[in-house]
Amino acid sequence: MATKIYANGNSQVTVAANEKIAVYSEASVIVSKQVGYPNHPTTWSVIHTTNPGDQYVSDAFTAATVVRVDAGPSAAYYNTGSAPTVTTPQADITAADATFTITGLSDTQGGYAKVIGGTSSTSGNAGGEAAVVGGQPGATGVGGAATVVAAAGGATSGAGGVASVTGGAGTAGNSAGGVAKIVGGAGQGSAAGGAAQVTGGAGGATGAGGAVAIAASAGGATSGTGGAVTIAAGAGTAGNASGGTVAITAGAKNGSGLDGVVYLRSPVSKKGVVATMTDTATIAVSAILAGTVKCTPTAAATYTMPTGAVIAAALPSDFTTGDTLDFALVNVATNDTYDITVATAASGTTMYGNLVVEANSATTKISSGIFRLVCSGSSTYDIYRIS
Repeated sequence: MATKIYANGNSQVTVAANEKIAVYSEASVIVSKQVGYPNHPTTWSVIHTTNPGDQYVSDAFTAATVVRVDAGPSAAYYNTGSAPTVTTPQADITAADATFTITGLSDTQGGYAKVIGGTSSTSGNAGGEAAVVGGQPGATGVGGAATVVAAAGGATSGAGGVASVTGGAGTAGNSAGGVAKIVGGAGQGSAAGGAAQVTGGAGGATGAGGAVAIAASAGGATSGTGGAVTIAAGAGTAGNASGGTVAITAGAKNGSGLDGVVYLRSPVSKKGVVATMTDTATIAVSAILAGTVKCTPTAAATYTMPTGAVIAAALPSDFTTGDTLDFALVNVATNDTYDITVATAASGTTMYGNLVVEANSATTKISSGIFRLVCSGSSTYDIYRIS
């Protein structure tokens, strides 16, 4: 970064051996070097007097040298190094009316319009940031939007342009690639944080809607592991705040079309730890949410479903009509009389199907049962045995 000398001022700088000095000003500048002779005071020898608006770059100094730059009626700027360069630093660009546009050149091929952060001249320092920031609103106004939009396709058949947000590539050694982030704005007080949204484009009159693809990259050519895709809702924080919900919803059909499908194409899924029960009791909602209940009755037992109100209190508020969850009861008792009967709660649940989970006393016994809990309304649930 160039050093500024105000109009009619001067500055001294030590230029290292084998380095140069570059000077620029809109006015004439005198560049001198410090010299000393035996029995004489230190004096200055003029190296160069610049012309207004020209950049001057000295020859490399054979030894470390003190150089003085005397500015004229305009500010001067200088830089040092093995290949220094300096021009007038550009002031901030400020719009003079309500609309301000930076437009690429109109030509046979449309010109490139680019905003680039500055290059660092020091090895350990980061490059300059390039930011697109919406304007500050009035006291009660909404903040100005920051929008990156690719251009529409040509009038007859051109595809729309691509809008990309790409992290920087790693370079030397084993440097990681940069993160590409879309982050909603922080809320204040009791207000929610802003949503971060990725939405495919609307289809044409007979075209399909645009896809939204989230795909991790393949591993490196020789031995790199494929990148992970993580979708995680936010954690609850202070007090007894609930964690955020992760909802993956297929598209709804229109007319005689088919509803979309959510595919989970993986041999592995993870739920909570296996819950346990023994003799007659009410099934805890935590056991239902664990997904698998290992049952070790010491006699014939009755397991009663919790009430609809208790179930509703333990589920997220957005678990709504039509939403389902499955859980399994596995009877590991080997005594033939130690069957388990699943009973409906006092209120809020309705049971369907074979409600007896037999003891595991023979290979012909059905000693495990999978049940599907379906929300049928406010704090009401239908429970079906499906296996």
